[in-house]
Amino acid sequence: GEKVAELFASRGHRQVGVIVPDVSSSAIRLRMEGFLNKGRELGMEIQEQHLVFEDFSERGGYQAVQRLLAHGSALPTALFSASDQMAVGALMALNEAGKAVPQDVEIVGHDDDEITQYTVPTLTTVHLPVEQMADACFHLLAGMMQHRYQQSVSKVFETHLVIRRSCGDFQGRTSSLNADSDVT
Repeated sequence: GEKVAELFASRGHRQVGVIVPDVSSSAIRLRMEGFLNKGRELGMEIQEQHLVFEDFSERGGYQAVQRLLAHGSALPTALFSASDQMAVGALMALNEAGKAVPQDVEIVGHDDDEITQYTVPTLTTVHLPVEQMADACFHLLAGMMQHRYQQSVSKVFETHLVIRRSCGDFQGRTSSLNADSDVT
């Protein structure tokens, strides 16, 4: 979340919003808190009505944008969707409302789901190394079963921004802004 806030700040955004899955998840909560804290630190304004919780689905992302549009105030110039799945629905709602991405609103998702390469425009996202994380979990579990670990084990996995067309002139490049993701 912090790296997305840094990206938005580097792009000159001051009015930003967040679309958050309405689930009990420490990972989702940490993404949101990282974005909100870093955004405020960097001078971005995050109005209460621009923080939208919806179902963890494409439909939820669609409904989140509809709620933003229905509020009557100006849309933020940039949106962070804490999941790619919701970002896909948000893209559709913005398109139907006549809002051009990235010209009117830039959007960044999270997870680097394969579908992000095929949205219109292609979605900028945070790459989450799910395969590496699953592999490490398997090896940790196997090691625990063989009593190789006497203490808690923590692994850190590097994430990075995958910059695509939903963020203006950054299209096609992977950012040097790196973030870390923990799995315990």
